Amino acid sequence: MTAAKVFPLKKVLVPAVYDEMQKKMAEMAAEQAQTAEEKTSEEEAAESAAEDNPAQKPAGEE
Repeated sequence: MTAAKVFPLKKVLVPAVYDEMQKKMAEMAAEQAQTAEEKTSEEEAAESAAEDNPAQKPAGEE
């Protein structure tokens, strides 16, 4: 989020509420990054497993 969008909120919100909102947003961003990383790892593992077993072809490629 850009600073231009954040500062107006900081001016009108109670400091504790603003700080809590920033903390929650950071936590959510970290969770999304971790979820994306895990998904990528799972996809790479599936691709690797398919490469390790050349007798197994994806559906429709027989």
